[in-house]
Amino acid sequence: DDEVKIHLSLIFSKKYLGHFEVCQVHVPFKNRGPIHTTNLTTAVGIVTVDINQRGLFWDIGNRVSQDTEVNLIGRVHFDNKSG
Repeated sequence: DDEVKIHLSLIFSKKYLGHFEVCQVHVPFKNRGPIHTTNLTTAVGIVTVDINQRGLFWDIGNRVSQDTEVNLIGRVHFDNKSG
C-alpha cells in the first residue's frame, strides 16, 4: 500500500458565513492506484471516496456558521496493484 497524509484547512470569511447553500471539496488522486482505505476525521460534513476510488469528496454542507475554519485530517491508503 501507498499512503498519503492529509491536513486540509479551509478558512471562510465571516462575511460569507450563512450565505451559501452548499460547500463541496473534491480531492483527486489521478496519479495513484485506487483508494484502498481511509482514516479521516472532520468535525464538519461527511467525507466519502468517489465512485471510481480515485479521489475524496468532502461535503461540508452549509453549517459553517460558528467556526470560520474547518479541517480534514488523516491518511489515505492506495492499492498499487495493477489491473
